Amino acid sequence: EFQKATKADLKHFSAAFATTSKVPLFYLSGHAPTTLEQDVSLPKKILTVDDLNSAWKSLGGYTSMNDLDTEDNVDLVAVGNPHASVQELEMLYALLKNQKRLKSKLIVTIGRDVLRQAEQHGLINNLLQFD
Repeated sequence: EFQKATKADLKHFSAAFATTSKVPLFYLSGHAPTTLEQDVSLPKKILTVDDLNSAWKSLGGYTSMNDLDTEDNVDLVAVGNPHASVQELEMLYALLKNQKRLKSKLIVTIGRDVLRQAEQHGLINNLLQFD
């Protein structure tokens, strides 16, 4: 909560939280307007790294690729749901650029403005080589 988070970090956390929780709204102390921090009547739940790891494992999360059974196959990897940023496309290409071929299908969703920026940087052509 008190670590320096980038805009992308907050986007990823918010997207994951919104799609997996039943809570309609969350407040992240230290990353939101301070007026809420003064309201002590808000219920609080402090999560530890162990809490998060336990929840991840209970959902079938793997700690490494070595944890995958040989029977487990990833059919599709979806990035950017709903929209990846140019920085995320750069990170994706950095992860993939030394791969000869992908073991799973990959889909990346982006908005028109990101498409234009990524085309200008040559990222689209670079990523399309994995098509």
